[in-house]
Amino acid sequence: MVPPRLAITARKQTTGMTSLTSAIFATARVTRATLLSIGIGAVSGLSVAALGLKSVVLVPLLAICAAMLMIPYSGLYSVVATTPVNVELVGPITVSRLVLLLCFCSILVQTFRHQIPPFRLMIWPEGVVPMAFFTWLAFATIAIGKGGFIDRFGPFIIHASIFFVVLNYADSIKRLRGVLVVLVAFGVLEAGLALAEAFLGFQPFGGWHAQLAGLQGEDEVRVTGTSAHPIALAGFLQLVIVAASTLAMTGTSRLSNLVFPLLVPLFLAAWWLTFSRSSWIGMGLMILAGMLLISKFTRILAVIGSLVLLALLVTHDFSLPGVAETLQNLAAVSKVETTAGLSTGSDSLRWRFENWAAAWSIFKEFPLLGVGLDLSESTSFSHLPLGAVAHEYMATAVPHNMFLVVLAEAGIVSFVLFILIWVVALRSLIAAGRVQDLRGYAIGVFTILVGLTGTYFFNPMSREIWLVLAMSMALGRIARAQNRQHDQTDTNPNSGVRR
Repeated sequence: MVPPRLAITARKQTTGMTSLTSAIFATARVTRATLLSIGIGAVSGLSVAALGLKSVVLVPLLAICAAMLMIPYSGLYSVVATTPVNVELVGPITVSRLVLLLCFCSILVQTFRHQIPPFRLMIWPEGVVPMAFFTWLAFATIAIGKGGFIDRFGPFIIHASIFFVVLNYADSIKRLRGVLVVLVAFGVLEAGLALAEAFLGFQPFGGWHAQLAGLQGEDEVRVTGTSAHPIALAGFLQLVIVAASTLAMTGTSRLSNLVFPLLVPLFLAAWWLTFSRSSWIGMGLMILAGMLLISKFTRILAVIGSLVLLALLVTHDFSLPGVAETLQNLAAVSKVETTAGLSTGSDSLRWRFENWAAAWSIFKEFPLLGVGLDLSESTSFSHLPLGAVAHEYMATAVPHNMFLVVLAEAGIVSFVLFILIWVVALRSLIAAGRVQDLRGYAIGVFTILVGLTGTYFFNPMSREIWLVLAMSMALGRIARAQNRQHDQTDTNPNSGVRR
């Protein structure tokens, strides 16, 4: 037995050591904060002295970087927010590339701090086929050996980053809902830029945005926001329209049920100002898919609308250019084409169909590896069908179909893997739709996927496609986790009861 006097002495020594340790750690925290403040001040002062007052933007940039490093899952939300952004900063540095770099730095720091799970490329089963797709694509690009690997494969690095970050970390209803909220918030910003661009001539980004504005006449309006093309902005706004609707339908608070529906007209107005006719097809399919899934009444309306469309196709011998010619005689459609400075809808469709034929011809010549990423444009003219006339009004030839782009530029293996990715995404959405808590989100994401498929069936690939495919598979992961937890509860009903 320890004598009382020795026990009291040991207790005092232990208390003293604990106090000393606490003081050391407190001093260290103060020192780190002080050094960080001094560092920010020094960098700001030196940058102002060297580069001028415009460089004070480094201060908020440094604050954003610090927040991304400290706030858990900030990498997920920052990648989602910059999905539609295609703006150059300096030389090869773009906003997306910079944010992706910061994103992976924050993931690394937060993983070491045990704030988030480690980032994984091989996620079974959802991530296997996408990983095979991107790996084969890189191999095919290197094997072709045309040079410029980073420039040609670079967009797919961004696509893969968006996909795997969302698949890894949108792993709960809470974070998936957070992704939708971020999309809606950034949609408000894009809509504001679109309205300012249309009515105030506001073009803050230069580059291709200013070039597009320069090509338009005084009375022509076609907005781009932060996207590379009006069609890309239209696709993103399609996405946020459904995202806001999904948040309203699945929300539990009165505020969300009130605010999110009020944002939909704003997004619709901005979407209309893109004057993207291929997006009209996507929007129509999106509305049709939503109506088929929401209720019995909307399903009846969807069937009636489908029958009207079928009758229209039958009367025109199933000719989409023929339907387009009929529609462009309507006053509203004719006014849109004049306002946006667009070609007629029938010419636009014929141009796309001729490009599709060129893409198929390229695939037949290069079936295994394709002609090479980003090389179809330089080869399409020599593969156009005999008698092609639509290129008289547009002197370019690009396979305007995301599936045919993969087939022509990357070959049959990449194409099959790309199709399998869609199969996995659809299976994930079906699994999520069978879980009561996830059904509303599954309907929303499926509706977005259908709409974007309709839009990009007539256009090259976009980042939003990979974002939505990742959200679809993330829902499948969440559904599987909930089903596993439910099975464990059924097997051991007392597992959650405290004794």
